[in-house]
Amino acid sequence: MLNQQDEFSAFVDEVSIWAVSHEPWDEMTADDISVLEGYFGQVRDIGRQPAPFKPFYQFTQGELLSGQEATTATLVAAANASPEVFAKLPFEVRDDIDTKYRIASKGRWHQMFGLGTEFNTAVADHTHHHLLMQLHSDQLVNWMWGDGGVVQFWITEEDMLAQNWDAVELTVESE
Repeated sequence: MLNQQDEFSAFVDEVSIWAVSHEPWDEMTADDISVLEGYFGQVRDIGRQPAPFKPFYQFTQGELLSGQEATTATLVAAANASPEVFAKLPFEVRDDIDTKYRIASKGRWHQMFGLGTEFNTAVADHTHHHLLMQLHSDQLVNWMWGDGGVVQFWITEEDMLAQNWDAVELTVESE
């Protein structure tokens, strides 16, 4: 593998040059998609054909191994980008992102204070505590607690009045 470092470095340079030669939010052509799939074929196994650069890439944080993963990552990035970028998406895609991910649905929102979303036992276990904050799994910010769960921060009345923030309890639950 060490004897491939130079080849991998040249591959990274090639991909980088290709990437920067494109505007980030322009629609990809069929040729662009073909080139990108070729690059993915260098870092992921296809059928019985082992990828030559997989050992260099397989532990990369946030790795993308397919066009579908790249599409999902692009949609997440566009949904979190400036309004001008989000507006470039087709109406149907924007509407789908808004209704499924950006607009809070019953029992699925980030919040401070109030009643926590109940998954397992945390809400019942903290009946006499105050919910300080709740963060749900959220694909738009790449948060996933288990299989779509919630992180909650709890404090007792006494500790809150004494501003004893070291006593805050964290719970993580998922479906």
